[in-house]
Amino acid sequence: MEDFEKKRQFMTDTVRAYGIRDESVLEAMRIVPRHLFVRPEMQDLSYENIALPVDFEQTISQPYTVGHMLEMLELKKGQNVLEIGSGSGYNAALIAYIIGKAGKVTSVELIYELTQIAIKNIAAARSELKKQKIELAKTEIVCDDGSLGYPKNKPYDRVIITAATPTVPDNIFKQLKDGGIVIAPVGTPSSCRMVKAVKIKGKIHRTAGKENFGFVPLRGEHGYRKY
Repeated sequence: MEDFEKKRQFMTDTVRAYGIRDESVLEAMRIVPRHLFVRPEMQDLSYENIALPVDFEQTISQPYTVGHMLEMLELKKGQNVLEIGSGSGYNAALIAYIIGKAGKVTSVELIYELTQIAIKNIAAARSELKKQKIELAKTEIVCDDGSLGYPKNKPYDRVIITAATPTVPDNIFKQLKDGGIVIAPVGTPSSCRMVKAVKIKGKIHRTAGKENFGFVPLRGEHGYRKY
């Protein structure tokens, strides 16, 4: 465990060196055990600044990319957050750490088997963090079409899409609170640009950010049919 702690600190220092400055994001990455969210045979690589494959042709994103998106999201304690694309559950666990026990994370994943993996991984992380008297936000992992959002738990303070999307579907904005923020990698799986959208008095204001990110494609009604 001590070895993993040192590796987590190294990963956090690396992400900071790449320009991440949000202390709540850096703290979450320093505390949440990423090695619990990767395949057992890849745990030695879990704190390298690289993306790693998980099951069903999905990935756990590069730590810098994760940190960059969470910093753009401007998370606050007690918020209601929607994640589209659960993967192995790591990003949801980071969000749950940052928003704290008064918040809620809803994470929607199209692949049923992945929802079960994410649920198991988050439970393992929650158990590990409880030993340090750290409580995560309530986290609900749902098997559904994330490209449609998840109206049941709306309205959301924040929405994060963790797969390459052709555009941010309009129905996502309908589930967003006024003043809310959406972060999404928009483009093709091999070349995405980070887009930040803020809802102000019912209108959506978009800002294009950094580009050349790679992501697995968003699936579902408003996702990609190919790739």
